[in-house]
Amino acid sequence: MIQIDLTKYFKPAGSFNLRSRLMKQKWSKEKIVESIKELKNQNIDISASNISKNYIPLFTAACSRRYFSSWSNAVKAADIDYDQILEAGKARRRKKLTKWSKDQVLEAVKKAESQNLLTTYRDRLALYSAARREFGSWKQALEAAGYRLTKGSHKNSNQIFKADENSSGTKKPQAMNAVPFAPSEASRVF
Repeated sequence: MIQIDLTKYFKPAGSFNLRSRLMKQKWSKEKIVESIKELKNQNIDISASNISKNYIPLFTAACSRRYFSSWSNAVKAADIDYDQILEAGKARRRKKLTKWSKDQVLEAVKKAESQNLLTTYRDRLALYSAARREFGSWKQALEAAGYRLTKGSHKNSNQIFKADENSSGTKKPQAMNAVPFAPSEASRVF
């Protein structure tokens, strides 16, 4: 059995001169398999996404045609069930997802300021996705929370008002360089 000290091959991302040290590593099928087993014994996530980000030379070598052609083939060669790794990754992703109910969506929308609600799709994607899933659309979620979305006449001119605000009490947005229409005496019809 080959003894491999992984600390000399793998340093934390951002360590000085990491790339040149790792790129000089000579790989073989045995070294790749032993490295994978050692990472697994250290309870390090050996999913393809983690290894490709944090152990780039190992991932690159394992996926090369010269050795295993894919990360799953390399893990299987190390006698590790790759399906278990995939299931663990799915479970981690599911755990990260926030579960939203209709009430939670309404509460979050009501807490937010109306100016911030226009950029929710960009700034709070989880809330936006949950609102669309629970209410059918973002507009319907806003209406259920007591807001009214008005579409403007030009790009990025949408506005959100509280439903109890009177639209006649608010000034309508005008396009830039627009001149308000004032009928002259000649244009009036008697």
